[in-house]
Amino acid sequence: MKIDYKNKKLMSSEEMTQKEIEYKVESAKLQLQSDILATKVSKAKAEAELETAKHTYPLDTPKIIECQAEVEAYTEGLEKLEALMTELF
Repeated sequence: MKIDYKNKKLMSSEEMTQKEIEYKVESAKLQLQSDILATKVSKAKAEAELETAKHTYPLDTPKIIECQAEVEAYTEGLEKLEALMTELF
């Protein structure tokens, strides 16, 4: 919605406050989407690292377990972020 200068001057403080709230809500939603995307990227990197660890010689079992835990943590975090998105927006 484009507001020209004249109409902007005529807006009440309540309308301005409502617009500010809308922008803050949209900003929060975009931040959460950004967090979800960043978590997906990190999870994909962790999954790739896990696959690499499984195919190295000599087999490094502690590294595999560490990678599995990292993938599980990202998976859990992603589920929580997506649930939060559904709950809030």
